[in-house]
Amino acid sequence: MIYPHLFSIFPSFDLDAYIPFFKNITSINQIEQLKLKFKHIPVNEVLTIVKLQNQSINKLKISDNWILTEKNLQQASSYKVAEYHGKIFKRFTSVADICCGIGMDLYFLSEDKKYSHAVDYNKEILTYCKFNMSKSGRSNISFSAEKAEECKVIAEAYFIDPDRRNQKQRIIKPELLSPNLYSLLNHSFIKKNLAIKLSPAMDYENYSIFQKGTLEFISENGELKEILFCLGDLASKKSKKCVILNENDTFHPDGSTDLADISGFKNYLYEPDPSIIRAHLINDFARYHCLNKIDEKLALLTNDSIVNTKHGRWYEVIDDFKFDIKKLNQYLTYHNIGILDIKTRGFSQTVESFRKNIKLKGSEKAILFILKMNNNHHMIICQTV
Repeated sequence: MIYPHLFSIFPSFDLDAYIPFFKNITSINQIEQLKLKFKHIPVNEVLTIVKLQNQSINKLKISDNWILTEKNLQQASSYKVAEYHGKIFKRFTSVADICCGIGMDLYFLSEDKKYSHAVDYNKEILTYCKFNMSKSGRSNISFSAEKAEECKVIAEAYFIDPDRRNQKQRIIKPELLSPNLYSLLNHSFIKKNLAIKLSPAMDYENYSIFQKGTLEFISENGELKEILFCLGDLASKKSKKCVILNENDTFHPDGSTDLADISGFKNYLYEPDPSIIRAHLINDFARYHCLNKIDEKLALLTNDSIVNTKHGRWYEVIDDFKFDIKKLNQYLTYHNIGILDIKTRGFSQTVESFRKNIKLKGSEKAILFILKMNNNHHMIICQTV
């Protein structure tokens, strides 16, 4: 935990001057030596900052001299996602980042803006955000400590990242966010251009409020990162939009109600990007690329040959048989398979518990799909294409 009043007690504290001494500290003896050498500063707190900076390198990329907290690091957008947020706000001359946290989104949102505003109810976190923006060369930002639902900042567009974590678990229900989604939508900026960051696990279909704008399902490197609820000029004409950042591409429904054909599996399986699966656009995607579904309930597509598609991954079907662990182990041994990537659809057992039943001793690689089709479980051995 970072010292709660780092700057209020040490107002002239120059973090950059001490960081080189705190890198690569791995033992208690080294920590004790630092405490003897720097008796006038909070050594444990600086160690925590350096540790979090090291952890954030791959995710945030630009935060090597930022002050971070563990919670804010977990909730912060990745570099690529934050960059996307900045792009969709590019057209506006002023922007407000509500619940700004450590400032990852703010870094991109404030770029080339005439006015930028950062709002957070936590005064200490706001202080860290201000410090981080100063280190990143952002001087066009004003800061205010306010509750989001009481915020009086005037801007052309608003980005809001409600707190989605408590001490016990992640929060996925809109009414349990802090601030909750309903209080935000009752605020005056609902009439403005607005984007609210939500959990990728949110059960959006059970809430009628999302029919008013566009839900963007944003993925990066095959992982669904967030659902972004967009209103005003930030919304598109479509109710859903998939944003696949590693491909810099999008996919959205075409408005047709026609159903894709169901055929069982053929020579090749296709696993769509998680943004398409989570947006429930499997049918639209299959129809667009002339692919078949293997089952009405499964998020897998199939074809006799490979089709040039984006937004997913192809697998060649090598063998298949009904669910039989003994037969699977015989197959793995015979084919010298020692590395097995297991994917399940409609299978109640977890991958971790199922893996305890199989024997891997070889050097070859394979992918195993365990699928429930027509109330029966199938095992399909594949190779990536």
